[in-house]
Amino acid sequence: MQLMKPEPIDTADQPATKRRSPGGAIFMAALALPGLVGVAHADSAPDRGRIDLSYLDYRDWQPGLDRINVHSPSFRVLAPIAGVWALESSVVSDSISGATPHYHAAISGASTMSDHRKAEDVALTRYFSRGSARAGITHSGEDDYQSRAFSLEGTLSTEDKNTAANFGIGVSSDVINPVNLIVKGAKKH
Repeated sequence: MQLMKPEPIDTADQPATKRRSPGGAIFMAALALPGLVGVAHADSAPDRGRIDLSYLDYRDWQPGLDRINVHSPSFRVLAPIAGVWALESSVVSDSISGATPHYHAAISGASTMSDHRKAEDVALTRYFSRGSARAGITHSGEDDYQSRAFSLEGTLSTEDKNTAANFGIGVSSDVINPVNLIVKGAKKH
């Protein structure tokens, strides 16, 4: 595979109002990504609810082989409450199937695999004039791995909103039961 260097953009013959730097285009594209616009207004409560549906599909392959397939539908809801609160929740379901790479299959004898993960989370945020406080819980589960977590987060900005401090803490409790039975009911925190 050969990587090609992008050609420079020549804007010399364009009027000054039409000229854009490549960095400016990348910045504008980044602003269009979901979630980034909300970051700029972290201390203000949302004024409208939002529902997001997503479906992600990933495929990994080798010549002549269909290796890994991942299907991941997700659902997210954001609901403003009384002008100073926001409730967020999301659910995702990942299905993974396929075959291990040839190199590893030849060594271990393993050739196919499949797994299914479901994850849910809920977060409640309280907005103040110069900051916010957020509490969240999450769960993620597979046949061989269960994870539960709790988090507290906060932001505080200066009066002119030119500087902000973010802080947070999270605790997780995971239980591991691998299919190869190396451990049973192992815990991770």
